[in-house]
Amino acid sequence: MKILFVCTGNTCRSPMAEALAQNFLADKGSFQCDSAGIYAVPGQKIAANAVEILKEYGIQNFQHEAKKCTKEMIDENDLIITVTENHRALLCQLFGNEQKIRTLPENVGDPFGGDLNTYRATSNAILSGIKKLFEEGLFNA
Repeated sequence: MKILFVCTGNTCRSPMAEALAQNFLADKGSFQCDSAGIYAVPGQKIAANAVEILKEYGIQNFQHEAKKCTKEMIDENDLIITVTENHRALLCQLFGNEQKIRTLPENVGDPFGGDLNTYRATSNAILSGIKKLFEEGLFNA
């Protein structure tokens, strides 16, 4: 199953979701995770604090450059998960495919510019949401 996580700029929330989901799902089946941003500037690096927090989860050397979300990405992934309901609404408006675009159970605020504790809280909310969606069977291929 191919899963795409989407946020605004693809430098904080969605790349953390990509890495956390890939780590969480590693022994649960065949999953391929990616991420993109609705307003991403291609090539921007992942936020340094996001990298530091991922290390706390044992995710070392996570490399990521921002990608702008495209219709092709929506079409080629089996499931799209946004970090807020507003992101979902915008993706549905732009690209359709409402049936495969979902949102994490709790809207996750943008930690951009925040300290490590802000990023830690964000990652905890993201991982909690991923686990809840998994328990609900959303990741069943």
